[in-house]
Amino acid sequence: MMDYNSLTVAICTLNRTQFALNTLEEVIRQKASVAAKVNVLVIDQTAEETIDSKLRHRIKEMVEGQICEWRFPSKVGLTTARNAALSEIKDEIVVFIDDDVLLPPGYLQSYLDMFKQYPDVYGIAGPVYHRKMAEYPVEALSLADREYGTGEQFTGRNPDVKLIGWKDIMVGCNHAIRRSKAIEVGGYDEGVVGGYHEDTDFTFRLDQAYPGCIAFNPDTWVVHLRAPSGGCRINQNNSHSEAGKLSGFCLLFFRHTTGFCGKLDVLKKILRSGPLRRENLVDLTRQPAAWAGFFSAMWDAFKYRDQVRSPFPRANEGLTK
Repeated sequence: MMDYNSLTVAICTLNRTQFALNTLEEVIRQKASVAAKVNVLVIDQTAEETIDSKLRHRIKEMVEGQICEWRFPSKVGLTTARNAALSEIKDEIVVFIDDDVLLPPGYLQSYLDMFKQYPDVYGIAGPVYHRKMAEYPVEALSLADREYGTGEQFTGRNPDVKLIGWKDIMVGCNHAIRRSKAIEVGGYDEGVVGGYHEDTDFTFRLDQAYPGCIAFNPDTWVVHLRAPSGGCRINQNNSHSEAGKLSGFCLLFFRHTTGFCGKLDVLKKILRSGPLRRENLVDLTRQPAAWAGFFSAMWDAFKYRDQVRSPFPRANEGLTK
């Protein structure tokens, strides 16, 4: 019998502890309106000694007040952090959010209600409205006003980008899963560096293991603030960094893409995200590292196309043989 009396919100963060604390406040605002106990786990990959003393004191208060659990793992990586959360969490329902999001009223309850209503749903995707990129609904603008005082930073219009979050893909910064099913398919592939298509790979593996188990909930949207620094950014001009940008994309090419036209389309996108990315074309001195990173990422993805790098047993159940 599924236990819906509690759920856990997991926040993974790196080098932006203040944003993580702000997002924690977002979750705290939700607690009173959720018909279940809300637990919170923060996986902070920031070097603890580098965090400002005032922020460390605030974290200590939160932990001692049993508002959240705050962990400092030794190994860095978004997929590693999510797997660490899955390993520690006891609740079956887990909501993953980024450390720089705003949540609408009823957000957590809406996730919980959908899981209750559809027991065969193992993963739920929610819309993501990116700051300065999207055309926002009135509710999102109101939420932005609360944070910034005016909606100016959120009123830009781009008809080609209305929201990020396909109905069949769980976007990493806003999704919910049944923990046991996520672990059964290996969790998140730790071979994917940063936050580039690791969520797509996980979604596909879960859906391949349990066809039709992914749902879309239009009410569980978030405003993604896109913090100006920290997180999963990979900015160095070297082959390792370039490979990191492409690792998830290349896995999609070998692991999930079929047919000549499909593979050609993905390959074009990989090249445009790598060696043919604008900054690499403008500065030709970046080309050697860009191409080296491209070939490194492609070779790594080819080698591990049938193997999920994960601490969980049965990690390859979500792969189609």
